Order: sequence, then structure tokens, then C-alpha cells
Amino acid sequence: MVWFFVLLTVVTYSFVMKHVISHIASPAKAKRDPAMKRIVTKNNQTYIPTPTTR
Repeated sequence: MVWFFVLLTVVTYSFVMKHVISHIASPAKAKRDPAMKRIVTKNNQTYIPTPTTR
């Protein structure tokens, strides 16, 4: 019975490590929202710096 739990633990650990390592090794794709880019561009175009009194 103990050997069954040891074997089950080893098999589960190997599957989890295979899954984790395969996801770490793959490059993450940058997810950018097109709406967010449009808002940033719009804000940059409407920003007009004003002279300060300092």
C-alpha cells in the first residue's frame, strides 16, 4: 500500500513538472490590447506642455 502511494506521488510529480517546465521554456507572447494603444496615442497627442514659473 505504501509503494502504491510512493508510485502515485512520483507519477503525479513527473506530470506536474513536465507541464511546468514546458510552459516555462516557451516564450510568453506579449498581449497588448489595441484599445489601450489607441488611448495612449490619443493622450500623447493631446498633451501640450505649458511653461512653468519655476
